[in-house]
Amino acid sequence: MSTIRRALITTQFIFALLVLIGTVTVWSRMQFIGNKDLGYDPSGVLSISSFATEDREAGIKQQVGQLSGVEAVCLSSWIPTRGDASMTKQIIKQQSGKDILVGSRSLIIQLLNNNLIDEFQICIHPIIEGKGLPLFDQIKDRIVFKLIKTKSLNSGATVFYYQPT
Repeated sequence: MSTIRRALITTQFIFALLVLIGTVTVWSRMQFIGNKDLGYDPSGVLSISSFATEDREAGIKQQVGQLSGVEAVCLSSWIPTRGDASMTKQIIKQQSGKDILVGSRSLIIQLLNNNLIDEFQICIHPIIEGKGLPLFDQIKDRIVFKLIKTKSLNSGATVFYYQPT
C-alpha cells in the first residue's frame, strides 16, 4: 500500500471519529437540556398571552391571584410554557370593557389554535393583490365556523361574521 493511500485512509478515519465524537457530544447536551430541572413545575404555570390590553392586565393579574392554589402572579413578555387555554378564556371573559379586536396574523393563529375566538370577522375586498402571507397556514386542527351575518360596504368589500360551531 502506498504512503499516500495510507495517509488518506488515516485522515478519513480521524474525520469519521471527530464526527462521531461531535454527534455524541451534541446528543448528550440535548439530553441534558431536555431532562434539566427547570426550577418550577411547568404543569402548574398558567400562561396568558399578550392579547390582553394594558388596562386589562392589572385586572387579570388580580383575578388570577385570587384563585385557590395560586402562589404567585407575574406579568412577563416571555412565556415559559403553554398554559390552560380554557382558563385564560374564562378569565378574559370576566373582564369588563369592550371586545378585543385582533388584526395581527400571528396572534390570530395563536388564538385560533387555542380556541379563544368567539367571533371571527373576515373582510373580502374585490382586489387581487397577487402576493402576501397566507392567513391560515399554521392552524393545527380543522375549525368549523357558522356564518351569522354579512355586511356589504360602499367600497365593494363584504364583511363576513362567523362563530365557531
